[in-house]
Amino acid sequence: IAADEVNLVNAKNTVDLAYLDLKNLLQLEPMQQIKIVYADVNAFEKLLNEDIPDEQTVINAALATQPGIKKFEYQLESDALAVKIAQGVALPSIGLGGSIGTSYSDAEGFNFIGEPIPPDPYGTQIGNNFYGGVGLNLTIPIFNNGQIILNKQNAQLNYFTTETAQQIAINDLKKAVVQAVTNCRASKASYNAALLSYDAAKKAFEFEQKKFAAGQSNSLNYTIAENNLAQAAITLSEAKYDFIFKRKIIDYYLGIPLNF
Repeated sequence: IAADEVNLVNAKNTVDLAYLDLKNLLQLEPMQQIKIVYADVNAFEKLLNEDIPDEQTVINAALATQPGIKKFEYQLESDALAVKIAQGVALPSIGLGGSIGTSYSDAEGFNFIGEPIPPDPYGTQIGNNFYGGVGLNLTIPIFNNGQIILNKQNAQLNYFTTETAQQIAINDLKKAVVQAVTNCRASKASYNAALLSYDAAKKAFEFEQKKFAAGQSNSLNYTIAENNLAQAAITLSEAKYDFIFKRKIIDYYLGIPLNF
């Protein structure tokens, strides 16, 4: 009994330290009270009975939903546009311009003998003084051709760099997905094995209880069976939450909102 009390105190201390680590991870105040909500049994059984999606299904979903991949699509569009702009600057350009105007003056004029001549009416002047012009210009890049070529090459290099980074990100994502699916399958198998081990330990303890009650066993064997059951329960609990965590990683790659 004394040993069990020591183990209980140690277990409580471990829980308190785990809560403190969680608060630090979440950047919460040390004195803030938080409580872990245990997984719903029915929800867990449903999750356990669901088939784990195959790697290709998860990869396809991840490629379509992961922001780290989607950003490259927009970056490539921007880089491709920059290449077209750099190419366009190297081409000759034609400009077309035009202007129209008229004028009016109320000043008097004089004839050749010095007699004043009254100004024409406003409407007459506007019509008589009307003028217009059209201009056409052709620009051919010559002297800055070296800079234009350099800008074009830089734009193309940026595009290829983004394209390479995109492919690296896709490859990394595929590896991560395959690893996640593999880990999830292994975790599910570990849980099933832990469940069998727990059932066996439980039956062994129940049998030992009956033997001990009938006086056919001693306290040492009873304690060993009890400890084996407790350890099997701990292993089963760890396997359970490990599977939940790794299954939720699959949901993340599938684009499914995380909820527990």
